[in-house]
Amino acid sequence: MLGWTGAGLIAGGILLAGVNIVRFSPRGEPLTTPQGGGLWWITLGLGLVVLGVVLQCNGRDPDAGPAKRRSWGYTAFLLVTGALCLAVACVGFSPDLFVVTAGSDRVHRADSPGTSTLVVTLVIALGMVLMAAAGSWPRLQPQSRSMPPAVGGLALVLVIELGLRAAGLYQATEHTVAGADAFPDVPVPVPTDVAEAGWTWEPPADTDLVAVEPGAFGP
Repeated sequence: MLGWTGAGLIAGGILLAGVNIVRFSPRGEPLTTPQGGGLWWITLGLGLVVLGVVLQCNGRDPDAGPAKRRSWGYTAFLLVTGALCLAVACVGFSPDLFVVTAGSDRVHRADSPGTSTLVVTLVIALGMVLMAAAGSWPRLQPQSRSMPPAVGGLALVLVIELGLRAAGLYQATEHTVAGADAFPDVPVPVPTDVAEAGWTWEPPADTDLVAVEPGAFGP
């Protein structure tokens, strides 16, 4: 189950990379991580290699049966590639992407292409870690056992993408309330003359104005 969930994450990351290329390239937006530049292409290439190996293994032995244990070499390969992808994600991350990480001394800058590209590196790295933790190659047959976790991995990519993009677009709004110092202890004196009229007021119909009394903050 972990193996196919990881494979679904890797496949989802590859699909997301393709969507980003189609979505952002025609608009001339740079398809790079916020700080890592084009290093994310390394992650995409490693994801294609791992997914290709999984499909090749299932093509050589398509029959359903017990999952075969991987050799330590393949496990080490998955761990190394997963660590490399995670390193690319860490290098490409910028605190300015999110309000929470930007802090008060930095400026938050929304970067949709950069956030989506960062998601590609994160989900592919997570997929490789899950595949390494599975201990055996994912078996396609029976599909009733392989497809649900694979689809779950694809759905998880969508959730992570939408969640991080929404977090990146969030702009904090400061709300302030006037404190006690904003209200004077002594009421403003009633004016004795008028230099300029900013507005006029007259009593409603069928009423008489008796007097103008001083209020807490003016007449």
